[in-house]
Amino acid sequence: MRNFTHNPNFLIGNSMYGMIPHMSKDFSMRKLLADKVRLWMGRVPAADTQAKLAERAKMSQSSIHRVLNLGTEPELSTAYKLASAFGISIAQLLEDEDRAEGTNALPVDPRRFADLPASEKEKIRAFAEFVMATYEASKGSAGELTTVSETIPATSDERALVAGVAQRDLTTDTLSENETNNPQARKRRRN
Repeated sequence: MRNFTHNPNFLIGNSMYGMIPHMSKDFSMRKLLADKVRLWMGRVPAADTQAKLAERAKMSQSSIHRVLNLGTEPELSTAYKLASAFGISIAQLLEDEDRAEGTNALPVDPRRFADLPASEKEKIRAFAEFVMATYEASKGSAGELTTVSETIPATSDERALVAGVAQRDLTTDTLSENETNNPQARKRRRN
């Protein structure tokens, strides 16, 4: 077996030897990680500064500074610490959002969505379906109006709340629309 480590092409990552071609600094892991860390710092208020991120990632602030300013070649352990600080996986931290497909393209945290009760998940699905159907109807029909509707049954908690409100005593102390907009009606009510 040949030892390719002494070949100068091996050191720059010649794809002929199964390595990734040499990347310019603009497309390097340094830049990718720095850009993604900045993006997630903007998304996660608990890690929106270098100091907060350093504390959550259990790293020094100077290490965070070096990552953000392309001053260090990132290691897997660094990416893991940063992803953990944001509460996401390394894959989520480094994914290319322009090429994301399927569930990765959705602006929903899969872990938080999984924690929801089935009735709440169904509301989200129904709303997403409504938005997509409305969009498709608006682009496909030039001026035609389309009605999209779906009835979602109330949960037991929602039914209990409505039943409680319905049992309240009626009162004349509430203001009607006419009374709030008509000064004469307000004056009569005070007398």
